[in-house]
Amino acid sequence: MRNIPFNKYRKIGVFTSAFVILFSVLVVLVNGFNFSIDFTGGIVMEFKQKGDEVTPAGVRESLKNLRIQDYSVQSSGDVMIVRIGLKDQTEASNLVQRVKERLIYDFEKTALEFIKIDFVSPQISKELGAKAVFAVLISLISILLYIGMRFELRYSLGAILALLHDVILTLGFISVFSLSFDISTIAAILTVVGYSINDSVVIFDRIRENFKLSQKNISCAAIIEKSLNATLSRTIITSTTTLIAIFAIILIGGSILRPFALIIFFGIFVGTISSIFISPITLYNKKRDSIKK
Repeated sequence: MRNIPFNKYRKIGVFTSAFVILFSVLVVLVNGFNFSIDFTGGIVMEFKQKGDEVTPAGVRESLKNLRIQDYSVQSSGDVMIVRIGLKDQTEASNLVQRVKERLIYDFEKTALEFIKIDFVSPQISKELGAKAVFAVLISLISILLYIGMRFELRYSLGAILALLHDVILTLGFISVFSLSFDISTIAAILTVVGYSINDSVVIFDRIRENFKLSQKNISCAAIIEKSLNATLSRTIITSTTTLIAIFAIILIGGSILRPFALIIFFGIFVGTISSIFISPITLYNKKRDSIKK
């Protein structure tokens, strides 16, 4: 079993995390998020092509010629997905017709088949945003209640710190790279939260077990360090295998799945770090009797 002196690096880990959290908050406040039409309202158009003449770059150039400002283009196989931000529903029909005519004109040698045209109104976008926030809050509260009942309040505080650490850093990552913030982003954040708390529960369980088995003269810090070393192999193996699978999605998943996979990849990475350095922080105490067995 490894014997890494986690106590020695504990303060460095905490200060580093605090600095990165502050940086993430500042980035979010300055840059904000690249909200998709799921939260802003707009048009979604999907069309198929016969051949490979139509490229995302070519479609972007066509939309640029129409002087459309807020749009994104993604491809998935032979299907091209165009998202256009639009707050006024009365302009939707006219804009859709203009886009269709322009694409057909610019790619006249390719048969285009429009398979889906949807409009998301600003009101629906607001409702989706409210439901997304509600889903995240309910998930976090449920997780913390479970930790509180499964262990005790001190463990729950550690879990809160770890979850805040992971969520804030993940939001900062999304903001820095201007990744599209849509419903799938919320799903990715919830996935990160679930993975992070799973790691924390494993470590908490080993710490509690070692408190029961260890002698009275062993300090709290020593027991926590022993528990972290005991679970380190499991943490590294689980995280590494998961990251390999996510990395494969990043490479071959295409432009639609890649942002989702990138968020999960980053979130799992920082979640692994927080499980080791952040979640046990509230358990450090010179008096062992202050922590229930």
